[in-house]
Amino acid sequence: GYSNYGIGFVDFVKLTDRLSSPPSGTDAQFAKALDIPFAGADPACKTEYLDIAHKFTRFVGGVEELSAQRVRLGAHMEIDGSIAQPLAAALNAAPGTGAPGEGVFDMAFSMPVLKLKDFWIKQADAVAAKPYACPQLTSLNQGFAGSKAKVDVTVPPPFSDFTGVRFVLDKLDMKPGSPVPDIFGKLALRTSNPIALVAMAQMAVPQLASIKLQPDGKVVVLPPGTVPMAPMPIAVAMTADTIGMSSGTGEDATLGAFVAAPAAKDPVFMRFHFTGQFYKLMADMMDKAAAALPPDKQAQFATQKKVLAAYEQMFKFGDMTFVATPTGIAFHETVEQN
Repeated sequence: GYSNYGIGFVDFVKLTDRLSSPPSGTDAQFAKALDIPFAGADPACKTEYLDIAHKFTRFVGGVEELSAQRVRLGAHMEIDGSIAQPLAAALNAAPGTGAPGEGVFDMAFSMPVLKLKDFWIKQADAVAAKPYACPQLTSLNQGFAGSKAKVDVTVPPPFSDFTGVRFVLDKLDMKPGSPVPDIFGKLALRTSNPIALVAMAQMAVPQLASIKLQPDGKVVVLPPGTVPMAPMPIAVAMTADTIGMSSGTGEDATLGAFVAAPAAKDPVFMRFHFTGQFYKLMADMMDKAAAALPPDKQAQFATQKKVLAAYEQMFKFGDMTFVATPTGIAFHETVEQN
């Protein structure tokens, strides 16, 4: 599906075979000219190098669209089905990825804790059943064993119930004299047991005990002072699988639609969306940091601010998505200019 504006690939199997074999042809000429003493990898190592390469066979990328105001890029990391298929089955689509990105910055990722734990343990068991014999790869044996020991533990609720997170930032007000900015945004936690998570929050923060929240998607605005150290207006909402929270005046008006936003049909396990205003937020934060620096350092920040201001005017929005497929990980990026 790539256009004529650009396409390319790296064949890791061929590359591994070539780099682990004794040099010949022009490779041998370069090795001799550069005085590289390489006679090829040990046969056992070469076999295992190729085994890894066959699991991650090829990286393909290209330009999908190129116009005056829009650029779409795509890439695909091809992975053997024995790994790609169970990974795709473990990774759900992240919350809200079935709807367009919104706000100044929109980040969503899938986090099915128990499924990913089981997937990784199976990978570690496969290595333990057939450990690498190549001296250069024995550290992988230790790495997989160590990682399994860390993840093969009981994950208590509510962490074991988490399946995804989404955060949208609409505005960041850098108030003069205040170390903490006012945040206007929304947060969604997708969980298989939202009622239990609410109950735990009410136990941890007694002020929340009087809040009546039902899994009906209706927005409840919390009385001022209900959440300690939260000067902004806070609202919450809950569905059968999501708990949402908004911060900032007016954010409660869109919280209901936010928690009800569908996930993508494909396993889009990670998405980032931003607009040109995101660069303005970065510039405002730099302003605050620069105020505490000496004049010569402030001048450097001033130059960087000009670059960010140009980006703010240039970019309308950008979108990046990562999709788990039965044949590997697909990446898509769209950037639209003003």
